Formats: sequence, structure tokens, C-alpha cells
Amino acid sequence: MGLQLTLDQAEEFYVDDCRLDYATIEVRRVKGLMVLQGCSLREAVIRGDLSNVLLLACDLTGAEFAARRAEGCDLPGSELGGARGLVSLRGAKISAEQAVSVAEVLAAETGLLVER
Repeated sequence: MGLQLTLDQAEEFYVDDCRLDYATIEVRRVKGLMVLQGCSLREAVIRGDLSNVLLLACDLTGAEFAARRAEGCDLPGSELGGARGLVSLRGAKISAEQAVSVAEVLAAETGLLVER
């Protein structure tokens, strides 16, 4: 918990079933594919070049994103409740179910006012 990790170049990088809560992960460049599968990244800060990053079935509850790029980023089966900075993930793929779960946060991040 609380790991600080900077990857100058992630090349065919794979992490499975790790607890990385409260981590700060900065990815400067991805060559090939970077995969985090089944990891807990609660309240983590994930920033940098997230293109070609696969966050497969990860718990991203309360995570903060600050992506410079996110084309090719995919988040299948990941929990996004309470995540922030989602607007920085332009070009990333999420499911319709995930989109519904983060709709209010995305609306607020883009400046829309959501009436209740």
C-alpha cells in the first residue's frame, strides 16, 4: 500500500492480483501492452501515458486519473465508483454499465449541472 512507481517505459508489463491501494503510478511510455489484472487500486493516483494499458477486473474505487493519453486503454470489468479525472481518459474503452455508474462524475467533470 502506498507504493510510488514511475515507469519510464513499460514494455510487456503484467501484474496480477496485487493490492496497490493508495499507490501513485506514473507511466511515461508504454511499448506493447501493460496489463493489471484483478488488482486493487483503491484511492490510487494513475497518471501519464495510459495508451495500451489494460485494467482488467481491477478495483479502481476512488482512484484519480490524470492521463496525458488514453487511446487503446481498456477497463473491462473494473469498478470505477468514486473515481476522479475520468475526463482525462479520452479514447479509453468502458462498458455501458460502467458508463452508467460514472455518469454523474463525468457530467460534473465536464461542467454539467445534474439536477436531482
